[in-house]
Amino acid sequence: MLWGSGEASIIRRRPDEGVPPKMTQQNNATVTAEPPVGRRRGSSQRSRTQRWRDAVAVLIVVQRECDAHLQTLPDHLQESDAAETLQAICDFDLSELEAIEPPHGFGRN
Repeated sequence: MLWGSGEASIIRRRPDEGVPPKMTQQNNATVTAEPPVGRRRGSSQRSRTQRWRDAVAVLIVVQRECDAHLQTLPDHLQESDAAETLQAICDFDLSELEAIEPPHGFGRN
């Protein structure tokens, strides 16, 4: 919240703002951001297997974007560090990661 005139503005905040939930004290009891043990996760949370598949898919998309960027680099940047880094990303073989299927039960799926 901002207080003051245009010359000297002072930023004021509550003492608990910006403090992680675990550190916030309320009635002398620690408030945690973690759900209690034994609680079922919401339907919006994905299994580790699905997160693995999604992560590999993101890597493939980023690799294609890097390749497209490398192809459009101006001539004077073809020998630059950026071009070498983009080339290294493009040369990385992601097919092995794509072929990996986490074991059944990994992440309790």
